[in-house]
Amino acid sequence: MKKVLTERPRRGGTYTYNDFRQREKHGDPDLLPSHQGMKRPYGWETKDFSDLLGPLRGYLRDCVGRLWDDVYSEISQVVGSGNTVDQHLRDHVMMEVETYTFVVDGHVYAIGHYGRGVHAPDGLYVDPVDGVLRWWEAPRRKATPQKLIDGLWYYLRDDGIFYPPRRSHALHKGGHYPLKLIGDDRAVRIEGIWYWVEMAETPPPVDVEYLDGERVKVRRVFSFRYDFIRCEDVKEGRYAANKRQMSSRDLRKHGLTNCR
Repeated sequence: MKKVLTERPRRGGTYTYNDFRQREKHGDPDLLPSHQGMKRPYGWETKDFSDLLGPLRGYLRDCVGRLWDDVYSEISQVVGSGNTVDQHLRDHVMMEVETYTFVVDGHVYAIGHYGRGVHAPDGLYVDPVDGVLRWWEAPRRKATPQKLIDGLWYYLRDDGIFYPPRRSHALHKGGHYPLKLIGDDRAVRIEGIWYWVEMAETPPPVDVEYLDGERVKVRRVFSFRYDFIRCEDVKEGRYAANKRQMSSRDLRKHGLTNCR
């Protein structure tokens, strides 16, 4: 099992440094970086880990119902601790099983690895009462449907506030601040303070003539405006131009509270 775990080839690294430099030379030379290290700065092209954990997880699942001391003794008879490969397998065993468990008010809790803190076990864990290896899967929360507001993704909670998603959608970015729709108005919470959002329209583009050799050409110039909700410049259309702190009366009226 330890051979299967660690000796599968690592993914990535198909292109070399020179391959990327040759590809960049086909573009504008002025856009090339003036300095670049030999280690590729392309995150998607770096090598990653390829540990095959399926057999190990399957073995541990088959041991559910047995004493954990017996299971670990069986593993230790085959896998020592005298080399890096054996120790690597032992580390993965301890990451798959919650061993530091205790009971509070009839509920089992675990002290997680790597700073996870105290939490309910989710998966394999050692029963603190009888020392038996058990399996418990926490019920999964239903995915909250997301909504697109002004080109940004949010998800709605029970308190009626739209919150930024943890990950951005493939086609649209996620919002940066909690948002509440109040009629046609919008309010955002920035660092615990609620503000009214003042929207505005970007100035219309202007056609500017310029001389290209002996020919007169026209190019369209846009007046970009910064949108503090998107945290980026907007080329045209509506944008969040300014904000105004909500009064205490408005907060009480709409059921909102400031917090710092």
